[in-house]
Amino acid sequence: MNRPRPRPPHHRGGPPKGSPKGPPAQQRPKRPPAPREEDAPAAETLTLFGRAISRTTISQCLTGIVAGTPAIHGTAPDWDRVEVRSGKGTLELSALRRAPDNADGTPAEKSPFTRLQGAMTALTKIARDPNPKTQKKVAEQIQSAEFLVAVSAAPRLKSVPGALDTLRLLVHEMDALVFTGETFEDSRGRVLLSLPGDDDDDE
Repeated sequence: MNRPRPRPPHHRGGPPKGSPKGPPAQQRPKRPPAPREEDAPAAETLTLFGRAISRTTISQCLTGIVAGTPAIHGTAPDWDRVEVRSGKGTLELSALRRAPDNADGTPAEKSPFTRLQGAMTALTKIARDPNPKTQKKVAEQIQSAEFLVAVSAAPRLKSVPGALDTLRLLVHEMDALVFTGETFEDSRGRVLLSLPGDDDDDE
């Protein structure tokens, strides 16, 4: 009568004492939480002050450069708003034109354009470590501007194909002073004035 062969020791309840344990079971990487709506980046906004540009010029700055078909609003030959929508983001341009002076040479009544001029001029006075000559030059450029264009891109300019090239053309055509929300820059992108930030308040 054949007796059953005894099993090797390591088959009895696991590996023998002192033997290395097998590799731990691989765990699935944790999926990052879905971004909340309030965590989404805000739209990127710039303000341009400079000479007026026509509907034809703004069309040339957009056509064949940005993705999609730009929608240009306003009565020709002028324009007041442009919308460009692509699969990745949106680009919007809103324009304000300086109102002509009165017949006697006095400035026209307060308008959204002049109110923004006044607000931006006030910002130059609180710039961080300003050069008085530069400060005066920036304020004069704001006051002499014929045109104001608010550039808004969501979520960022880089999200809209061609938007950065359009912005460069627009700044060039307007010979614009650019306000980024933190700095005033010339048409070549050189920083002229910087506004104080949160770190300055802590000092």
